[in-house]
Amino acid sequence: MKKHLVRFFIILTLLVALLLPAAASAAVVVVRGGYRYHGHIYRYHHHHRYYNHRVWVVATPGRLGYYRYW
Repeated sequence: MKKHLVRFFIILTLLVALLLPAAASAAVVVVRGGYRYHGHIYRYHHHHRYYNHRVWVVATPGRLGYYRYW
């Protein structure tokens, strides 16, 4: 009886470990309000990077306005 319980818990632990996503997964998940990446939520995605802050830089003569990310 004891051997069956031990075997059952080992199998159950392996199944749970395989079904849960890895915490350090690099998968990007789009969530409400931003992107989840490496366990953190970022609000903005720009040029293949993720940022939490964005501000509009006003246009100057000879240069268009643009967003600055950090």
